[in-house]
Amino acid sequence: MSRSSGTSSDSLYKEIGVDPEQAVLGAFFTLESHVRHVAECHLGTKLHTTTELLGYDEKRVHLFHRLYDDNDRLLATGEHLAIHVAHGKAGPASDDMQARIAAFFEAQEDWPLENRIGSVLAKPLKVSRIT
Repeated sequence: MSRSSGTSSDSLYKEIGVDPEQAVLGAFFTLESHVRHVAECHLGTKLHTTTELLGYDEKRVHLFHRLYDDNDRLLATGEHLAIHVAHGKAGPASDDMQARIAAFFEAQEDWPLENRIGSVLAKPLKVSRIT
């Protein structure tokens, strides 16, 4: 699950404007993760993931990944809290990134919520689907 979550997170980060070649200028780094294994699969099984943005504020994003096999059977989930870092310091994402994050969130805000989410949040986010 770690590799697939990382790849899924990286895809989202590119979509919201993170340039992995220029990460020092601003990128998201995982603060905390919670992985839940649901089922196993065999070596060589084709896998795919979905990514949800459960909440965000000016410097944090709360992500939820689901890992499926080629029969759409849920294998694992990963909940992650990441923080924006630029020039070695945590701080707000750029206005452009924040606008892209908001648009991604709004496109998913009616999606049903998974049970047992919220385990990585010690401090509530400004915008969140979790009550």
